[in-house]
Amino acid sequence: MSERRGRAAAFDDAGGGTVAAVGLVAAVVMTLGLVAPIVGVSVARHRAAAIADAAALAAAASAAGLVAGEPCTVAAHVVALGGGDLRSCEIDGLVATVAVSIPMIGGAVAVYSTAGPPAAVDHGAGTPIRPGISPGVGRADMV
Repeated sequence: MSERRGRAAAFDDAGGGTVAAVGLVAAVVMTLGLVAPIVGVSVARHRAAAIADAAALAAAASAAGLVAGEPCTVAAHVVALGGGDLRSCEIDGLVATVAVSIPMIGGAVAVYSTAGPPAAVDHGAGTPIRPGISPGVGRADMV
């Protein structure tokens, strides 16, 4: 009988739940470690896009005379209030294009946005106002 007890003790699974729980926790932590940077880039990109849109709208309003001040100065002020960096500002008539970057760990996210009055001639929905620039469409890059 003592021989049987010795064998049963060798195949005892006491503590198996602890090992499984530790493995599950490790898997969750590793998954979060992989997903967190992706979420961080996505949040920074959306934040930069919002700041760039606001800055482009403010610059276009200034170019149209609706807001006092020089368009790129107004855009720089809006970007500074949002916590970004104004990388470029171009005014072409009443159309303003700004590029904004948001610093983050490991680099920065850069986005540009264009704003201005609707085209004088109706080109149809989705037709670019200028070649390569569609209304309300920006571009994001990791720099």
